[in-house]
Amino acid sequence: MLRGGHALQIASLKLLKAQELQEIENVAVQRIEEAVQTKDFRFRPSLVIPAVELGSFAAGSVLSTLGDAVSTSYVTGVKMAVSDFYNDQIREIYASKSEMVELKELFKVARDEEQEFVDAHTSATVVSNEASSDPVTTFAKASLKVLAQVARVV
Repeated sequence: MLRGGHALQIASLKLLKAQELQEIENVAVQRIEEAVQTKDFRFRPSLVIPAVELGSFAAGSVLSTLGDAVSTSYVTGVKMAVSDFYNDQIREIYASKSEMVELKELFKVARDEEQEFVDAHTSATVVSNEASSDPVTTFAKASLKVLAQVARVV
């Protein structure tokens, strides 16, 4: 469970060059790593982390040349995917691991932060967790969902 979230947060961190967004992602990565140290959560970081870092850095570099609208759409898609990932993990905990209260709370905080960004950057007419007509957002969301599945396995 933590492996996928950790990989997604690192991907977001490397993707985002804007200082404000980088600080938010740094806090998210630190929250997971701190929880592992203090709450006796155990996980093996995904083996794809170096590839995630490199790919996200490259995507962030390309996005910075395409303008604010494209970058914001992509980042919004990423945030939607991360929020969906945490929602799925919370549901799994409720369904089969109800004793993992602290992990559930960690995921709730992370999900709420991701969703806050999505809400701030989507119009009131768009339901944030449904397919968007924006192809950049849709591509980003689909790409991150694949990454989450790979990171959970590898």
